Amino acid sequence: MKIYISLITILFSSTIFAIESSDILKVSVIKHYDKNVLVLNRGLEDGIYKADHIKLTNLEGYIARAICIKASMLMSHWKVYRVVRPELMSYDSVYALTSMNQSEIPKELQAFQKALFNDDYNDISDNDINKVIDLQQERIASFDLPKDMEYDPLLEEANTTDGEKFIKKNFDLKQMSDDLSRFKFSFYTSPYSNESRTNQKQENYGINFKNIGEKYLFGARIQNRESTAVDRFTSNQVSSKESRQEIDFTLRNLSKNTDYYMLYRVKKGQVGDTVYPKDHTQIGLLGFTWHLSEEIKDERFKFTYITLIDNLVYQYNDTTGQLRESSEGNIRHGMHLDYNTRMSKNSIFNLDVWYQPLMNLEKQEFDFSNTMTEASATIAWEMNKTLNLEYVFTYTNDSNLKTVYNINAVNQINTFNVRYNLDL
Repeated sequence: MKIYISLITILFSSTIFAIESSDILKVSVIKHYDKNVLVLNRGLEDGIYKADHIKLTNLEGYIARAICIKASMLMSHWKVYRVVRPELMSYDSVYALTSMNQSEIPKELQAFQKALFNDDYNDISDNDINKVIDLQQERIASFDLPKDMEYDPLLEEANTTDGEKFIKKNFDLKQMSDDLSRFKFSFYTSPYSNESRTNQKQENYGINFKNIGEKYLFGARIQNRESTAVDRFTSNQVSSKESRQEIDFTLRNLSKNTDYYMLYRVKKGQVGDTVYPKDHTQIGLLGFTWHLSEEIKDERFKFTYITLIDNLVYQYNDTTGQLRESSEGNIRHGMHLDYNTRMSKNSIFNLDVWYQPLMNLEKQEFDFSNTMTEASATIAWEMNKTLNLEYVFTYTNDSNLKTVYNINAVNQINTFNVRYNLDL
């Protein structure tokens, strides 16, 4: 642990330590300057020193990181970076300051730890802070209090139950209206796609539609894949097609680092005369997402669990050659891993994995051989703000194909996509 000795320690012969990684201080913004410099109302007497590394959060989640470039007894100056949600910064709000001294500072910002700013940002001083404190004390001494306490915000906050606070935080119609005011649309098509199961080229296209919000997130996706293979012995063409539709809803920050999640999706497919699945519908009303790391722009690592009502309808030929239809209703335990990181200025990597073991309701047991695993790894190159080039490797494992049709359960698909993005 680094020990910092201030002038006051000479007078009192005591040692003061910088904020620990477990320390959390409540702070407010006093002033802001250009180039992302903020002044906070905490200083040396609170254990804050030059070169301290912190993150700022509030009830809505992570906001930014900062490096202390200057500190006095009652206040401190901070170089702010990785600002994820600038709209949450306000003079009227209270924030949680958490030490990140154990975390490495980006190389391009390390110079701020050593640079001296003694001659900068001097238009506000500890004397100004003391004047504000003295004025507050005078008001208290003069009983400058509201005559009617019934509508006092502090009293109202104290009388609010935890349940009422939860509802107020998570069911805000104004916030929902704001979140639904902006949407993002993307369309992609694949000039090249190859499938391992049939070694055939495919046409692959789809659309994504989602809102850009802070609390309430809606998303919709449609994907279609069509292909044609030629039998090398008979020269007959066999066509196949698959379609997927998904709608999901996320209620962010249900609690710290936890979101509420709902999902509805439908899958249909056909290979030649074999219809599988004729209809595969999954509905999940109770799901939770845990953020495994701080979520900043283009950087996320999260895990989702959701209980899925699983209804599968498919056709098959019985031993007499008669076409039959089967319907199965079960429960699947959906586990979803989503990892996204920026590899360079113009390239992003994403890993998306679904693992869904079956819960057989008739036998009341798990079937870990039937997991309908789907995994995709994507590398995207941003050509400009609206155009992306993508390489996608997709792996699927559906044991029903082997059990019912004696088709290889594993399929691997290599796809190159051209994606067009548009903010609405």
